[in-house]
Amino acid sequence: MRTPSGKHIVSFDEDEIAFLNALNAILPAVPDFRLAVRRAVAEAVQVIPFDAFAVLRPLRGVVTLTVYAIGAPSQPFLAAVRAELEAAAGLAPGPESGVEVEVVELPGEARAEHAVGIGSSHVCGPEDLPSFRCGIFAATPRSIQRKHALLLTMVATWLRSYHAFSEAYRQMEEMSFTDPLTGCLNRRKFLEESEREMERVRRYGYDLCLGVIDVDNLKQVNDQHGHPAGDALLKALGEAFGRRLRKVDVFARYGGDEFVVLLPHTPVAGAVLALSRVMAAARDLLTEREHGRLGFSASAGVSAFRKGDDLDGLLKRADDALYAAKRSGRGTVVVGE
Repeated sequence: MRTPSGKHIVSFDEDEIAFLNALNAILPAVPDFRLAVRRAVAEAVQVIPFDAFAVLRPLRGVVTLTVYAIGAPSQPFLAAVRAELEAAAGLAPGPESGVEVEVVELPGEARAEHAVGIGSSHVCGPEDLPSFRCGIFAATPRSIQRKHALLLTMVATWLRSYHAFSEAYRQMEEMSFTDPLTGCLNRRKFLEESEREMERVRRYGYDLCLGVIDVDNLKQVNDQHGHPAGDALLKALGEAFGRRLRKVDVFARYGGDEFVVLLPHTPVAGAVLALSRVMAAARDLLTEREHGRLGFSASAGVSAFRKGDDLDGLLKRADDALYAAKRSGRGTVVVGE
C-alpha cells in the first residue's frame, strides 16, 4: 500500500504483532544467546515463510554461522546459505572465510532436503557490525513480502542487542571464576566444582584423586629477577600444566604459587602418572626459559577419596603429601597416607 506521497505503508496482522510483542517474553532466565535464537526462530516460522533461519555472528575471535533449518537441509542448500551470508558480511567465500558452521534441525517436514540452491531469501544486519547478519531462506521461489523483510530486520536488531548483552554477561561470569594472572580457574570456582564432583562420587562410588602442585623456588625467582618474572613463570606453568591434563579434570590456581587439580575416575596410580606428566611440563619449561637461567622446580602431593571424606580432608592429605615431597628433595610426587 502507498500513501499519497508515494511512500510504502507496511501493515502487520495480529499474529505478526503478537510475535514482536512476544520476543522479550521468550528470553531465557539466564542470558543464553543460542537458546534465545532457537525460541525466536520457533516463533518466527509461524509468521515468516522460510525453510531456514541463519545467524552469522562473531564469537570470541571466530565468526560462526548457525543455520536453523526445518528438518534436514541438503548440502547444496546449506552451501548457498553460507555463500550468501558470507558475501553480505564481506567475507571470503568458502573454507577460506574461516567461518565455523553449525546446523540445528527444527521439528517439521523438511522442504530443503533435496534443494539444489535457494529459491528466495532476505539477509539483513546492523551496519556497525558487518559480521553480524541474519537471513531467511526458502528452498523454492516463495513470496518473501516487504513486511517479512521488515520483521526480519526487527528480529536482527533484537538479536544484535541480545547478543551484546549475553556476551557481556558471559565475560563477567568468566571473570568471576577465572584467575586473572594464569587464566586458570580460581579458588572459589575450584571449591564449587569440587563439591559437586564429590557429591557425584558419594552417589556413584568411582575413583577420585586430588593433587596439589607447588612451585618450589618462586621466592628466589622473585628476589633475583623481579616479580614480573615470577608472574610470567606462574602464567607459563599454568598453561603448561593445563595442557597435560584432561578436559574433565578440574584445574585451578589455589593461591600464590600453588595449583590444585581434581582428577575424576582416576585411581591413585593414574593420579601419580598424571602429576608426573605435570612435573615433566615444569622441567620442559625450565629448559625453554632462557637456557635454564630461571632455576625452579615443582613438587606435588596426591590424595585419594575415601568413604566419609569431605573436601577439607582430601585437601589436607594432599597438602601433607606435598610437604613430604618438598622434604624428600623437591620435583617429585608423593601420595598422602
